[in-house]
Amino acid sequence: MQETGCVICNKTITNPVCPDCINQEVKDWLRDKGYELDLIGKEISYPLTRCVICNKKMDICPHCYAKDIGLIVKEEFPKLMEEFGEVFRF
Repeated sequence: MQETGCVICNKTITNPVCPDCINQEVKDWLRDKGYELDLIGKEISYPLTRCVICNKKMDICPHCYAKDIGLIVKEEFPKLMEEFGEVFRF
């Protein structure tokens, strides 16, 4: 069986939700708050596993990707950062 490690942190991807699905969840959450943000998924360099939601290939764990999006949210909407951390805690 092939190891399913994140290309960023090298930890095993135990909660395989791809960047595209996380982007959609963040967009929906922001829209509910009255904000809009254009998020683009990361390019897959070495697909190791498949997303449990959409079945797309992925190589970045949700934790690392949520940290990346968190930086964008912090820059664009700093007052939402605390709630973002609670909602998107992978």
